Amino acid sequence: MWLAVSALEAWPGEWRQHVQKSGCGWVAEAVDGHPGLDQATLVAMILERHAEIAKPAGR
Repeated sequence: MWLAVSALEAWPGEWRQHVQKSGCGWVAEAVDGHPGLDQATLVAMILERHAEIAKPAGR
């Protein structure tokens, strides 16, 4: 599911808990750590971090 940051903030319940439970707590840290950052840049940062995490070790 793709949501804008504003849609995450409007999500019923605490979205940060959901990403934490899914093992992606770093996404909430990225969003919270860069308030006011435009969404395209934030998404690029998240995708870059995801790519780093997904790389096999030793390559």
